Amino acid sequence: MNEAHFAADALPLEPGALASVAPDLIDGLRLSPHPSLRLVASRFPIDAIWEANQEGGDGVVDLRQGGANVAVLRPKLTVVYRPLAAGSFALVAALAGGTTLAEAAAAAETADPTFDLQTALIDHLVTGTFSGLVATPA
Repeated sequence: MNEAHFAADALPLEPGALASVAPDLIDGLRLSPHPSLRLVASRFPIDAIWEANQEGGDGVVDLRQGGANVAVLRPKLTVVYRPLAAGSFALVAALAGGTTLAEAAAAAETADPTFDLQTALIDHLVTGTFSGLVATPA
């Protein structure tokens, strides 16, 4: 959370930005992560641990509930953390690593066969996960 707090500032990518991309360029699209984005995969339920230890929390967490994947970012000057499902986490990790949208979608579907790319992209665009895009032929 400190890393996200002190990361460089950038405007989040507008949710409508993908609408201007030509259909034949979608598969080769590369989305740049917001500079504050940090991805954390843990074998512990770090999201539940965080919540349990905030004001009003009871401090009790069942560690047997398993791990969690979390995105931490500061798209609008406030640090937030978001638990991510396996497919969504795989999508963002792949895109943050520089892969194309088609490659990232394949990674997400491998992590979760029920993954819905459209829903995940809308979610990440609305919450400010990305700050730029480059559209090139696949």
